[in-house]
Amino acid sequence: IEVDYSKSEYSKLFNYDLEFSDNGERLRDEGSGKIRLKYKLNSDMNIRRGTVFNSHIYPMSTDFVFEGAEDNILLPVFEKESFNSIVRSLGVTGFGGHILVQLEDSTEDIDLDIKTKYQAKIFLDSNLVKVDRGNSAYSYILYIGVDTGNTIISFKNSKNDITSKIIHITEDEIYFEANFYEEVLNDEISFYQENLTTQCKTLLNLNVDNVRPWSFDTKKSKKTLNMVGFDRMLYPLGTRKYYELSHLEESIFIGKWSENNVVVPTESYMRHVLESLEVRENNCMIQINTSKKVEDFEYHGSSKRNEIRPEVSSLDDDGIFYDNVSPETKKIFVKGKEQGILNIKLTYIDGSSQFIQTYCSKNAYLIEQL
Repeated sequence: IEVDYSKSEYSKLFNYDLEFSDNGERLRDEGSGKIRLKYKLNSDMNIRRGTVFNSHIYPMSTDFVFEGAEDNILLPVFEKESFNSIVRSLGVTGFGGHILVQLEDSTEDIDLDIKTKYQAKIFLDSNLVKVDRGNSAYSYILYIGVDTGNTIISFKNSKNDITSKIIHITEDEIYFEANFYEEVLNDEISFYQENLTTQCKTLLNLNVDNVRPWSFDTKKSKKTLNMVGFDRMLYPLGTRKYYELSHLEESIFIGKWSENNVVVPTESYMRHVLESLEVRENNCMIQINTSKKVEDFEYHGSSKRNEIRPEVSSLDDDGIFYDNVSPETKKIFVKGKEQGILNIKLTYIDGSSQFIQTYCSKNAYLIEQL
């Protein structure tokens, strides 16, 4: 829907393009006002970033969430002059990126990471018109002139629950957040470790104090020798579940969704990877544990300075690192040199696809369990 303040009613947008970040695929509505997407998905949580644009709207990016069911997605986009009129009315430059959040009914407020600077935070009603928070109902929150790059956005609901996700802001674009929640009760993770000298995976006995959910504070309990349970988790839709493990000399992070078995490297295994792939100080390492034979691996990285060029290596059963991903690949390693975001499309030999969004942070070792 095109938000144009010069019109009495907003109308459907026609003749626009949708470009996906992972491989640059560009689709057009062909004058119909809609684009149909159809996938054979490998998992029940897929996150794919796309940008909507044409000559007279302000570019808008969002993280589409594909869960394997039919869905209709409606995006509000601003006509350029209408958006610029908001910026002028605030007396700010508007330099940087912008964030538009459509509030879920239970959401009371949102905040950005304290280190992220922005020029203005305003409240909009259901017609996306600026209102006074104290006197009128509001349905959207708009941040103007936000620092580009990764930031943390936190949501507070009417029960005083606070949950967070990482988002990436690009200059001269609006990032749209639909703000839905996924509540998970009694989640359990079984941890296994993989040694450098053997392919056999052993049980990893973790103290519950060495496992910390990243986005939501909850009760933890030890279920079995290698299983940790989480009482209740609340996630903003459009993010994977992230945890920090602190049982090694340095923390490592894991990302998952419905996978209950997570394989992490031993200290010697991790050091071997870092040395073999020449990971330096301030670099990041993302280890992707694949679930099927991979036919193709497409990716694109973005940073505060617009683009990162990660180095990708694959590991087969023979223990040798290769430059290309193949059906024999068991793990994919991505080395990044700048903090940013990585959008990935995996195509498996059975024709199914999986879309993930992961993050590069300085000196961080992140494992994505697929």
